[in-house]
Amino acid sequence: METLILNCDFSNVNDETTNEFRSERKRYKEQLSSLDYVGILSIVNAFQTKVCVSGFPGARSPGSEYADLILTTILQTIRWKVDENIFPSNKVEERLLALYIELLKSGPGSGHCELLQLITKHVEFQDLYGDSLQNVIGGFKEIFYVEGGNDSIYIDTVKRVYPDQLSTLVIRSDKEDRLRSPEVHRALMDLFVFYLVQLPHVPDTLQTVLIRAQDKIYQAYHMQPFFGIQDAGFYRSQLLRVVDFIKDPKFPQNRQICETTYRKLPNILQIKDGKMIAEVYADICQLLKEISLKRLTGENTDLLKKLDCFYKEIPIECFKNPQIFETWAATSQEILEKSPHEKITGNELAYTTDRFTDNLKPNANLGKIWLSVIGGFCGWVHEKLMRAAERTLSTNQWKSCWKWKENMSIAKAMIKALTNADYSSVENAEDYSSNAESFLEKLLDQLILVKVFKDVEVEVAELTMVTMEAFGKGVAVDRLCRTASEKMSLMNNKHLIKGYLERFLCLLKNEDFDWDGGWITTAGVDFFNNLIKSSGGDEVRDLEMDEAFIQVFLFCLSEDREYISLQRQHLNIFGLVAVAGLPQYTNLHTGKTTIGRLKPLFPHIQRLMDDDDEMIKTVMRTVTRILGEEVTQLMDTQGMENLINLYIKERDLATLDAISSAYEGHSEALASHFLPLLKASTQKTQTNEIVMQTMFLKKVAEKQPELFTKEALELIFKHHFMEKNANPQVLMVLDVVSKSHAENLEPFVESHLMKTDLMMELMAHYQFNILIRIAAKCNDKQSLVYSYLMKRLHESNIEQVLIASIQGLREMHSVFGTDIFTQKDKMYIEKIKEKGASKTVTDLVENLLNELEGRSIAKVSKDVEEHSGQIEKLEIGVAGTKVVLKKVHRDVKEQGEEIEGVKQGLGEVNTRVDEVEMDVADTKERVEEVDKKTMSNAPIWSRDVTKLLNPESEHDWRLLASRLGYSPDDIRGWATQSDPCMALLSEWYATHRTFEASRGVLTILQEMNRLDAAIIVENAMKAAEGVVTDEPVDYPEPPEIFLSYQWGHQNEVKLICRHLEMAGYKCWMDIGQMGGGDKLFEKIDSGIRAAKIVISCVTEKYAKSPNCNREVIPGQFVCKPW
Repeated sequence: METLILNCDFSNVNDETTNEFRSERKRYKEQLSSLDYVGILSIVNAFQTKVCVSGFPGARSPGSEYADLILTTILQTIRWKVDENIFPSNKVEERLLALYIELLKSGPGSGHCELLQLITKHVEFQDLYGDSLQNVIGGFKEIFYVEGGNDSIYIDTVKRVYPDQLSTLVIRSDKEDRLRSPEVHRALMDLFVFYLVQLPHVPDTLQTVLIRAQDKIYQAYHMQPFFGIQDAGFYRSQLLRVVDFIKDPKFPQNRQICETTYRKLPNILQIKDGKMIAEVYADICQLLKEISLKRLTGENTDLLKKLDCFYKEIPIECFKNPQIFETWAATSQEILEKSPHEKITGNELAYTTDRFTDNLKPNANLGKIWLSVIGGFCGWVHEKLMRAAERTLSTNQWKSCWKWKENMSIAKAMIKALTNADYSSVENAEDYSSNAESFLEKLLDQLILVKVFKDVEVEVAELTMVTMEAFGKGVAVDRLCRTASEKMSLMNNKHLIKGYLERFLCLLKNEDFDWDGGWITTAGVDFFNNLIKSSGGDEVRDLEMDEAFIQVFLFCLSEDREYISLQRQHLNIFGLVAVAGLPQYTNLHTGKTTIGRLKPLFPHIQRLMDDDDEMIKTVMRTVTRILGEEVTQLMDTQGMENLINLYIKERDLATLDAISSAYEGHSEALASHFLPLLKASTQKTQTNEIVMQTMFLKKVAEKQPELFTKEALELIFKHHFMEKNANPQVLMVLDVVSKSHAENLEPFVESHLMKTDLMMELMAHYQFNILIRIAAKCNDKQSLVYSYLMKRLHESNIEQVLIASIQGLREMHSVFGTDIFTQKDKMYIEKIKEKGASKTVTDLVENLLNELEGRSIAKVSKDVEEHSGQIEKLEIGVAGTKVVLKKVHRDVKEQGEEIEGVKQGLGEVNTRVDEVEMDVADTKERVEEVDKKTMSNAPIWSRDVTKLLNPESEHDWRLLASRLGYSPDDIRGWATQSDPCMALLSEWYATHRTFEASRGVLTILQEMNRLDAAIIVENAMKAAEGVVTDEPVDYPEPPEIFLSYQWGHQNEVKLICRHLEMAGYKCWMDIGQMGGGDKLFEKIDSGIRAAKIVISCVTEKYAKSPNCNREVIPGQFVCKPW
């Protein structure tokens, strides 16, 4: 048989040869039976030599069938001899295993597979270990051969037999203990990885065979092949093989290889032992990195999904390991820097980030590593990465590790990464924008808190602009843009403002920009407003920067511009830029030499004061209020006439305020419009409006009293005078008019001016002065006025009225002489001293009686003036009189001869020369006291207040001093002065900032119910509004609640504020946050913007208050809960 085998050419065997062997088979079996072990081995060797070659005939061919018959005959003989104990089984098994291995190494072809199957059918091999195991596995690894001929037979045979032979001879899945033994486990895992990494190196027809063989191993280990591997070195070697497999530039060579990797990679990574993971984590990261760096396309990207099998199976203790974190962080940074921005990769990084954030113990060194990783996240436009970044950044236990002052370069890099990100690649722009917004907000809040925000100003501004431009290209990053714009500032980089304004103007001019989409309008308005705020603070403003601002405003204010968004049903970007930006921008120029730069804007402002939209109209009128008297520099006489006509048309308080402010510079425009304007004023009935009107009328009276004709005065008396709360202001106006045109007031003496019930008793001083001046001009009214003063002196028990009456009578005496006083009246006046009147009243009565008897200092002064021509007449007790008797005293000393003449003149009143000198000295002392009043630190309106508060009463200047916090010693000290209230106010204003001082006085006067004096202070404060520009409000941290209220209810609101603060809410109200000279509108605007919610404490006075109405305007367009 040996010769037969050696001479056989299996490739050329035909059916005849096979049939011939079958017929002679019995003879060959007898021959084999007679051979010893050596003889049989010789035949086996001969067979091996002839069949273990490439090109061996495939299955179902005559050559293959012929070889099957020969091998069957040999194996049957060997089995009989083993069963009969003729041959040693172990040696036979060893030799046949060698034949088996050589058959494997020969391809195996389909014919070889038939022979392999035949061997395992006749020979029951023992479990393989050691070299036998390694040799057999080596044979299985030699698969390479693809035979010609019928492919379907080849594929069918090899695909069926090869995996089955692996399972039968090597795996033997019924023996679990053997499978889990370290030696067998490692050997099979090595083969498992081999089948994966070998796929690119075998023909496509064999790839399916390898995959099926691999599946046999996978199934034998219950789909967890690597579970239980304890040899870190071995596992590392397998990972490196997979790394090399994936690093191949051609990977994945085809879809089948990718799918197999997709299915089998999780099996390789499926280890759950924490200690093992720690040892090989660097190698695992290398594998994960290589997969992530691959530029997979189409369905092949599914491979990345299987990375989560590793991350999600890692024991929690691994995420507590700093060394594992550092390895992961280094790998992550390389992935973030070099790999394609695949969503799946980002998801896995985000998942791992959350695990490390929750479990890793913080320290400064790890904190810096974290920041570098988070910085890498910012470069990816990936929603889950941004969420993970925000979560880590805002986790309390990590916050102390960020050390932003040391790591500012990383903070800058984060913001730059957000800026440079490719927003066009984002899959879900809204989710990304929302998460990125939250991250940026947390980052910037931390930088602001540690006072380093100024170091990232430029980066935040650029991020704002880039995201706004990206939105214009259709990328929905409006939320990110909104947060960046809200926080941005260029206070320390003003030179960049001009460039950003030009870019912003380009977006405004882009007709295709969807300003109605998302939050972009809010972002745009905040961006522009913050540029305005950033431009302030310098003494010298850059001209080119202001020109850029003006260009933006001019574009938004152009005459053909639409201001309403039909989609939002609210102001659009152009309207909001105007109403939000213009008041702030105007504030920056008021009181500055740059006010003239606003001139191109004013025609548009004036036009829009009559706009159809209520908010635009209101804000434009507010802007004119802010400008105050400086508005005269921005408009001509025609502009003034336009304002007057607008007021006549709409009777708007803000317009009247603008007219009042511009009046000084354009008073000539009022002459022809005064009566129509006055008639328009009568259409308004609210007290605050009437008060504002009378304040303006006082200005006009002081400059153009001739305009107050009888017709004009009739309107004032009919409307303004009859309003009880405005009556004090009207009396002040009439007081001014009466000084030059008292005759025009004559028709109203009895009908109005003597109607006590129409006027506040505390304004009697003004009333009586007006009446006396009328009497001086109209002789027929002298007796009437005198009788009225005496009547008031008889009827009133109010000290202020008594004082005013007595002073009025003294004035009547000085104008009309003694004859007007009857003896009866003199006697009544004399009795007043005996009625227990106050010292002030008693002193005034004494002075009046002295004057009536010719003993007054006024008489002395008159005589001195008549005889010497050097001493002017003194009007004691009349506010505003300034007599400089220092000069009188000096002239008296220097002109001795003239003094002698004075003495002779005084002989008529039976007084001595030394008495005259004493009177002159006393007069000098009093005049010096008057001079002290004019040198006070207090505002000019204080003179009117002191007239009301100096007279002794329950609520006089002493109560005011006590409420202001002064001690009894202070009050006693001022009481010794001629004008104690003026001394008090002078001290108060010398030690407090002006606006703060005025507000304090106003509040206390209201609490004291001294509304007569409070009206004077409040009107003066309103008139002073808009004169001074302040720096923006700087909060240590934004307040949560803004409290809007009317000053008259300050105590109640303070109580609300205290309760809210006790509940843990930070509140803002202007008392405590406002300093002297503060610009109310700007401060309130800043407070509202910084707050999260606004609470309006609405009362009737609140609704009528212009200041409170101002607070409502900014809240309507900053989208605050109200």
